[in-house]
Amino acid sequence: MRRLVVKLVLTILVMPAAMVLVVFGLSATWAVTVSAGPPGGGGGGFEGGRAFATALAGMAPLLVVGGWALVWRRHIRLTPARRLAVGALVVADVLLSVLLGAAAGAGADDDALLPVFLLQITGTPALAVLIWRNGPEQERQRLRAWMAAPTAFCPYCEGNLVGRRAPLCPYCGGDLSGYTLAGENP
Repeated sequence: MRRLVVKLVLTILVMPAAMVLVVFGLSATWAVTVSAGPPGGGGGGFEGGRAFATALAGMAPLLVVGGWALVWRRHIRLTPARRLAVGALVVADVLLSVLLGAAAGAGADDDALLPVFLLQITGTPALAVLIWRNGPEQERQRLRAWMAAPTAFCPYCEGNLVGRRAPLCPYCGGDLSGYTLAGENP
């Protein structure tokens, strides 16, 4: 149970961590553009910096999806079709980020770019979760395998001992050292 709670907390913390990295990148880009000179002036670095910052911000969903994949890597069954779908999602996100950056560099209005950007930062993680989700048949197979696994019960109190390797029952303290496998029914 503790592992599940830790994974859920890490899943939630990945989002602000990705945003911190993006804000750091945007701040660095802003510092470079300010030192390059004023917009429309001799420096000419502002629009290029704005394009880079916009493209970098568009990569935030990939950081979130990558963090989630690391946290849940043992639970995500990446079939060949899922690998292809995730690859297509990554390519689409990168292309959209580059296009948004190019539009920002060309002087597009921020109000026009914002809805596309918001759709991107919410849609990419949502699509990744939909791709990783098990279908009904996969869930049935998983549940059948779980139900077919042997269940161990304490011979003294009949407490469930699944996954226990200790020589004592956690419920009644009964001595289980005479049993060879924790997974067999006594």
